[in-house]
Amino acid sequence: MVLLLLMFTLAIHNRGQKNFMDALLAFWPGLQVLKGDLEPAVSTHHMLFHVMKQHKFIPEAFTVDFRVHWAQHPLRPEFIESTYFLYQATQDPHYRRVGEEIIHSLQKYARVPCGFAAVQDVRTFTHEDRLDSFVLAETFKYLYLLFTEDEELSFDIDSFIFTTEAHLLPLSLSRFNATSLISDDETVMAATNNGDVGDCGSNRAADGSCHQHDKGISDRFCDNLASSFGGTAQVADNVRDKLSRSLKMQRVVRSQCHSKQSQQEVRVLKPGETDLSNSNHIKILADMGIVVNAMELGQIQLAHDPVKAISRRHAEEGLLFMQKMVQRVKMQEKGGEQKPVLVEVVSPVHIQTHFIAGPALFGPSLQGDKPLS
Repeated sequence: MVLLLLMFTLAIHNRGQKNFMDALLAFWPGLQVLKGDLEPAVSTHHMLFHVMKQHKFIPEAFTVDFRVHWAQHPLRPEFIESTYFLYQATQDPHYRRVGEEIIHSLQKYARVPCGFAAVQDVRTFTHEDRLDSFVLAETFKYLYLLFTEDEELSFDIDSFIFTTEAHLLPLSLSRFNATSLISDDETVMAATNNGDVGDCGSNRAADGSCHQHDKGISDRFCDNLASSFGGTAQVADNVRDKLSRSLKMQRVVRSQCHSKQSQQEVRVLKPGETDLSNSNHIKILADMGIVVNAMELGQIQLAHDPVKAISRRHAEEGLLFMQKMVQRVKMQEKGGEQKPVLVEVVSPVHIQTHFIAGPALFGPSLQGDKPLS
């Protein structure tokens, strides 16, 4: 729950910066489980599961209200990895049901005649002509382990640790030093036989032998996650229930806010009517997410950032404004070279000023003899 609220807080206070989360975030719940932070892991995983249910896959990047930011999905393993670790910790059948939904999405939307393919766009489920190696090395491995009972494996999985690439490393490797294939136990035994036992302290036995490393035998094995957390399926279920209610409330609030914004009249400008010397026009452009920048040589640069718009409708109007501006520029370019005109400015103290002016996309036309105030 803390992570979810933090994401919304970051989105509110850093609107001009990164306003999305990427799919690699899905490894975090698994790391939280290994750290012992079970409840935050359940919350983060459940939030990601909502994203997956909405889009069938977790997009490469998504906004804080779960909309697609980057639409690709190369069949990444991180969410399945976290699902596996949560199941091992809680023995909660919910996580196997999550795995079933993942398999369903893979079979329905990623399956191709020769196997599986990366999803180019989760909105259309078009494919890319690629299959990354991590799909076989990690994605399918964690899915297999999720549905496999420990006694069905040909080895004791608690005697191994997973690397970040899902390779299994035996914990017994920690009993070997970096320069030799002789284990630390054998080194200690040899030193004991030679009388060079070093600082054994209170670990010396009655026969004079040093058992300084005997405690390392238990270090060969990881505590089973289920035994560490006591199979806390009910705890996980309670956390998910609270988070589901919170997400439902946030959707209601967003819906109400969007409804109110939709009812508000959106003030828009047309490019031909825009006067950049008018502060009200600048304000209307800013409401649509359009920023006006003055360049060194007198040119005006317009930049549209939908995130800076005050509502979704304003952002859409801002996008339309920019599209019309592009059309006007193209039309001006097709019209050929336009000759500059002589502009006469008469000040209140009757000092006349003349200057040459070129074509512009904003403001009133200066052609003709009609004076402008």
